[in-house]
Amino acid sequence: MTRFTVMAGVIAAVLVLSACGNDDQQEDATSTPDEVLVIVTLTPVPSATVRSEIITYVVEEGDTLFGIAEQFEVSPEEIEEANDLPNRDAIFVGQTLSIPAPSEATSET
Repeated sequence: MTRFTVMAGVIAAVLVLSACGNDDQQEDATSTPDEVLVIVTLTPVPSATVRSEIITYVVEEGDTLFGIAEQFEVSPEEIEEANDLPNRDAIFVGQTLSIPAPSEATSET
């Protein structure tokens, strides 16, 4: 038996073709293939791109700094620093926040 290992980030499509007996033999449910041809096509999956620019976000009712940070894949501390916030509770509805690009440490988790 031959084994194939597919790495993460790759999509594999497999097509199996079999030939059961000769052309002059009648095929039935119990016949076994004389030959099996397996065709494997590997397609790399592009990795997710990380946002590199600062964006502007307007705080909405029910928002929390933690929730906004999670939505944009940054830490609450990064938003605090980018906006000179005194603490995490210092946001209000209608406030405009600058959301920094995710740092490498944030985007790898």
